[in-house]
Amino acid sequence: MLNLVVPLLTLFGVLNLVVSSEAIEGFFNFFQDPTPGMSRNYVGSDGIIIHGNAAVSKEETPIDPSKLQPVVQELYHAQQNYQNINTENSYQQELQVQQQVEQQLNFPQNGRMPIGSGNAADILNSMSERNLLDPSPIKMSQFREIGADPENDLEETNVNQDNDFRPGLDFNNMQFPDSSKIHVTKCPNLDGHDWSEEITPKYTSHPWRFLMPILYYGPNNQIHGLRESIILAIKLNRTLALPPFHKHASLVEENTPYSDLVEPTHRIDERALRHLVKIVKLDELRQKCGTWFGTALLTRPVSCQQNMFERLFSFEYYTQIHILKYHTWDDFKKNQGANCELLHSPPLPPLSAMADKRAIQLPNSDEELKKLYFSNERCAALVFPFKNFNFDPIVLKAQSDRLTPDMRSLMEDVINATPRPPYIKDVATMFIDEIIRQGDFIGIHWRYDLDDWMSINCKDGVQGFMGEKCSQIHSARADPTILARGVAKIVQYLGEKGATRSKIVYIATPLAEEDMIERINDWLEQNTSIKVLWSRHLQTFFDHFYQNCDVVNRDWLDLLSLLEQEVVYRSTVFIRSVVSSWSLNVQLQRSVENRDKFDVTNWRLLGT
Repeated sequence: MLNLVVPLLTLFGVLNLVVSSEAIEGFFNFFQDPTPGMSRNYVGSDGIIIHGNAAVSKEETPIDPSKLQPVVQELYHAQQNYQNINTENSYQQELQVQQQVEQQLNFPQNGRMPIGSGNAADILNSMSERNLLDPSPIKMSQFREIGADPENDLEETNVNQDNDFRPGLDFNNMQFPDSSKIHVTKCPNLDGHDWSEEITPKYTSHPWRFLMPILYYGPNNQIHGLRESIILAIKLNRTLALPPFHKHASLVEENTPYSDLVEPTHRIDERALRHLVKIVKLDELRQKCGTWFGTALLTRPVSCQQNMFERLFSFEYYTQIHILKYHTWDDFKKNQGANCELLHSPPLPPLSAMADKRAIQLPNSDEELKKLYFSNERCAALVFPFKNFNFDPIVLKAQSDRLTPDMRSLMEDVINATPRPPYIKDVATMFIDEIIRQGDFIGIHWRYDLDDWMSINCKDGVQGFMGEKCSQIHSARADPTILARGVAKIVQYLGEKGATRSKIVYIATPLAEEDMIERINDWLEQNTSIKVLWSRHLQTFFDHFYQNCDVVNRDWLDLLSLLEQEVVYRSTVFIRSVVSSWSLNVQLQRSVENRDKFDVTNWRLLGT
């Protein structure tokens, strides 16, 4: 594929980041040509499919640009050619449906265990009754100085000052770099940490008390877990140590304790986070902690499950600081019985105080948190944080009173301080600026693939509201024209409301759904002026800059998922999936920035 793409892009000036309308035409039409082979499989927003490795024939001739159709005219000057569409559902009705569903859903994430349903107060009462609470916890706030210069924000520099209508790039005072000022000249340095710049964080912390989270579940849940860890580090007055991230389970090819490990710089902008909190270097953490974590702060029961042991084992390999009772796979299997205990580091709260298998819903109160996790140990590992703090009120305005102003402000700070890596943001800027051009577009996340989401949330026997939704999703999967008509309706609705002028839609979806997206695109091309982009377009653009970078190639599927998130995050309107941490991470950013006025769930596409 590259043999065709690079000459094509080079011919049209993409290498110099100046793309003509003919180049964009060629870019779209290249993917309508069934002839070229694929050197590797495409990536979607969550997960992968089988590899496509048919090579491009050496005798194949490049596409003749003179024969390409004028797609740009289709994008920007197309006439509305479909009938008036019923738009009965108002934005307020959509909010009611959305809130009803998200409040009713109590499904376990990834089918593992109920989330955030444990009660910290019950655990504290149990600990108090058994004299497990320290009677005089230290005043952790004595070392913390809260407050920062409001001018010292994290907005990106080199802002595009063009006055043209470009809401995808300059919307509601959110500003992104001008692609003409971005120069991609080398592979990103993702395995190193740049500590050369002295940064004064907004929140300072105890210089000799540390917290390092052990992240769990998939990549997007790990981002959520990191954000919760940052909140806890601030509230417990501990200095944060950035943990390793882990690849999506389907991408781990080797059975070794390190094959799933990913440096945190692959997932977040470390420099942005350092503006919020102090981060301790890993080698410094090793020097100050020695060979053991003094305590393990639990967010859920930890048992001798194989997946828990493997994640903890990888964490030990990365940090070279111990937490496990068993240091080899053989020892673990030998002791994996009724009385098996996984952790050597003393847990808080004690496992005996956690009567069920549910995760703890942590209190917002600093005082209660310090009672729950009081320890004089220098080094603490936070074990498997995820959904222990409730971020939902950030997105669901009807629940906003569930957060105190201080907690809301802290959550917003943390969300703003954990954006995607700089080079991901740069490529997204170039893709939007050079391919979509005016930056006005609609982002859709369609998450409902059979092997993952549907198998967990739409099992046989599901009834009620969710049963109705599962039935609608099954119908849409069987007949993609249902979704295509839904896309056409929402585009017209948003135009009538003045939310967007665009007829460009980017659909982020798991790769298993690509055939369905192609059928949606076919219907829209035949019946409307809407142009659809999806992962195959973005992958080619991404490959153009980073295909020869080993540091990217070894994690490129997850990184392309991050890139899709960055693209739809910048959309004028975002239509999200329900019960999806991928969508939630995007929606949290947009909600904090007040860019979600017209955002809705993708169930709107099903006719509800």
